[in-house]
Amino acid sequence: MLKLESISCSYGKLKVINNVSMSIKNESVGVFGPNGAGKTTLINALMGMLPVQSGRIIYEDEDITKNKTHEIARKGIALVPQERELFPWMSVLDNLELGAVFIPNAKDKLSERLDFVFQMFPILKERSSQMAA
Repeated sequence: MLKLESISCSYGKLKVINNVSMSIKNESVGVFGPNGAGKTTLINALMGMLPVQSGRIIYEDEDITKNKTHEIARKGIALVPQERELFPWMSVLDNLELGAVFIPNAKDKLSERLDFVFQMFPILKERSSQMAA
């Protein structure tokens, strides 16, 4: 489970996120809003790319608020950029599997995780052998 508890973040004197809380269990969550609403700031804070001024980020009962980005990624939290940043010469399945390479113990649950992704996005399963390009 991932919990954000009353987090606030700023860029200099400009406070962008003020007292935001949410709890995410075993689900996919989308963050929507107009430009300048703080979506990217929220993700940057979650990934450790922007310091949290107040509040806490809890993942699997561990406070990760002050963790570095690479430490957060090793725990299994990942950022999928908006652009199509895939390896086009690799298959769809290879691109999905590549996400597990640097996460400890992710290979142990790879099949289970792929099943979860394929349930959510059945078209990926249909196209798993297709080149990502």
